[in-house]
Amino acid sequence: MLKSMCFSGHRLKKILELISPSDILNNTDVSKARNDFLEIVKSIIYVKVNNYIDNGFRKFYIGMSNGIDIWVGEMLLDLKLSQYTDIEIVAVIPFPKHGSNFSAKDKVLYNKILEQASQVVYMDYRDTSWSYLERNRYMVDNSTHLLAFIYDYNSGTGYTVKYAKSLNKSVETINLLTLSEGFIKAYNNNQYFYSMMDYM
Repeated sequence: MLKSMCFSGHRLKKILELISPSDILNNTDVSKARNDFLEIVKSIIYVKVNNYIDNGFRKFYIGMSNGIDIWVGEMLLDLKLSQYTDIEIVAVIPFPKHGSNFSAKDKVLYNKILEQASQVVYMDYRDTSWSYLERNRYMVDNSTHLLAFIYDYNSGTGYTVKYAKSLNKSVETINLLTLSEGFIKAYNNNQYFYSMMDYM
């Protein structure tokens, strides 16, 4: 049996809310700060995914929402096509039209992952809160480990973390709020964000 894990994390809009215009000094363009922060989050995802592969994980369940989910999917797909041909990517989708409201760029990535996934699983035919929760439960039920990028525990990701812990699954969380606070402090002082190294 393949060593399996799943991922959970907030959507792009929710992550961007961590960096507000009032956080950035000297009238710096907030969009640049947000983009820089997103690159740090993606770098941490990349390091974590590689570490889990090095530790024997070969089957990965992803929820296919924009933000953390498809960034993980993109990195897994790149690694599968370039180095680790034996890994399996399972795309777990709440309902068939999920992704229809994504940006054009995210739709391309979404469809690319679906085309290359080892398996695609649909939870329901309708867009309901149940279909999202069922997706999250399905991923946890079929995994031994969860990696979550989170700051709001009153969210789908928060539910997933609590559900995994209730089943005594192994859980690792990356606190996005703590990460953003360290980033903002470094950004405003024109310093390199050393705290990222804590996740390497």
